Amino acid sequence: MRVLRRKKFVIPAVAGIVALIGAGVAYAYFTSTGTGNGSAKAGTVQALTISQIGPAYDSLVTGNAYVQGQCFGCQGLTQFGNEVNFATTGRLSNVVVAMRNWGDAVSSLPITFSFYTPAVSPEPASKVIATVTQNFSIPAAIVSGSNPSVFNVTFDFSSQPVVLTGPVVYGISFDGTTAGAPSLNVALSNAATQLTVGTDVNPGYVFADNALTGDAGACATGTSGSFQLVHVWCGDTPLTNYGAYGDSTGADIPAVEINVVGGGTPPLYPGDTQTIGFAINNPNPGNVYVNTVTIGVATDVNGDIETVAGDSGSGVVGCDASWFIVSPLTVSLTRNVATGITEFAGVASITLHETNTDQSVCEGKNVVLNFSSN
Repeated sequence: MRVLRRKKFVIPAVAGIVALIGAGVAYAYFTSTGTGNGSAKAGTVQALTISQIGPAYDSLVTGNAYVQGQCFGCQGLTQFGNEVNFATTGRLSNVVVAMRNWGDAVSSLPITFSFYTPAVSPEPASKVIATVTQNFSIPAAIVSGSNPSVFNVTFDFSSQPVVLTGPVVYGISFDGTTAGAPSLNVALSNAATQLTVGTDVNPGYVFADNALTGDAGACATGTSGSFQLVHVWCGDTPLTNYGAYGDSTGADIPAVEINVVGGGTPPLYPGDTQTIGFAINNPNPGNVYVNTVTIGVATDVNGDIETVAGDSGSGVVGCDASWFIVSPLTVSLTRNVATGITEFAGVASITLHETNTDQSVCEGKNVVLNFSSN
């Protein structure tokens, strides 16, 4: 029996620690006219820590299969987001937002992603934790007005040493009146079925600086101008108008992935490929040369089959390690890694090979990745 395509396999972050040997020189003093003895001692470096970069929160949809989006221009929005909690605490790395464009291409559009601390009820966004503005090239609709382009934009937070602890409010901002931008939407995913990592703090609500009355049906609340909670989902009422925010299965939310150092890999399904990134923490006062980093799936021999070790360290019976393919196994860096944390995003990938057989024994299991270096 073939495994169902929606069964998920979770790849957790596992830190690999490797010690490297380096040399520092201490110069002895010699007189200019006599003779004497001196000595020099080679220095050593502390171990580097290699940590996976991955999602602490993830509501992206596999294959960009979105059916709803929140437009800015049509609702007079300048900021849109949500309040979320994280599955993993770690140093903020990057944020990926899925978008849909129904109109013309935009060559360069500034978009801002911001994190805020929540305030007391009714929870308007409060203190800014971190913010990034980047220019993005927006592809045109496949067929203007009827078939949108669907794409991801990635915000780089690696230069901001912020450790996220939830809950936090995030906001996505751009000028919806810019030429081409009125047709640009933030894609929506379903909180009940498509939120795979982390949690939605206020089910049935999003954050916006307008009431969303045109998109959220009868549920919409809130006022213009203040970035605040907006009620967008009424369950089964009204039956004839759920608006853009889902049906009776649950409310829709922005499609966003928040990646941190120490996070995992998004859930894998048979045939899926996900990227692997990692960060190297160099605690030494100077650069340390790293030649390669090797990535491997932790395994355990179980009978005649080498199985994935799983997060318990023991083999997951029947879950064949050969189904999980890491490429490349060895990442060539050949560089000096500076003091502090240096990120290497998307340098490898992992694929759950489609075998056309039942792979259900792996469902929901944590497949451990090991990192080593020389």
